[in-house]
Amino acid sequence: MKDGVFHQLGQPEELFRAPRDAWAARFLDAGNIVKTECIYERSSGIGPEVMVHRNAFQVAEGSEGAEARVLNCIFIEDRYELTAELNGEIIKVFTPDAFAMNKKVTLSVDENSIHKF
Repeated sequence: MKDGVFHQLGQPEELFRAPRDAWAARFLDAGNIVKTECIYERSSGIGPEVMVHRNAFQVAEGSEGAEARVLNCIFIEDRYELTAELNGEIIKVFTPDAFAMNKKVTLSVDENSIHKF
């Protein structure tokens, strides 16, 4: 609900995987909501923000992709949660590997994993 009105209806998995807009995604903590230009060089008709789930990013050192700086890395259950700065945006990424704070890493994401609002 938003402002006393149902904002989006559906099964929990459906809401999490495909929130209606950035407000719903933030409310559900469904993923990283970032400015479109963080992911795309040109927005080409896409809205001002997109969502990328935390597990959709591939993290590497020195490969192709966008450069990010590691701000924090904590172990959770069977993986690490990286907090990183990507083009001025703070994002969270799940990865099987640990990375040191302030380390420069490369992030890539499959186009099909980007949710456009």
